[in-house]
Amino acid sequence: MIDPISSKISDATFEHLDKNLPLTFHANEFSVQQYESLLKHLFGLFGEESTLSHTLAIKTGLQKVL
Repeated sequence: MIDPISSKISDATFEHLDKNLPLTFHANEFSVQQYESLLKHLFGLFGEESTLSHTLAIKTGLQKVL
């Protein structure tokens, strides 16, 4: 069974990046500033501790976009 919070974090990661990255984006262009923006967004939605304890969910969301 998939952890519901992990699924939500993964989906939120995908949605944030899908809205904020250019269509011609390549994975090697992902910057520290973009990652910090993503974390700030996720912290606002799920809290810092919950977000950081679900880093695999962030990775899953990143893989969907990249």
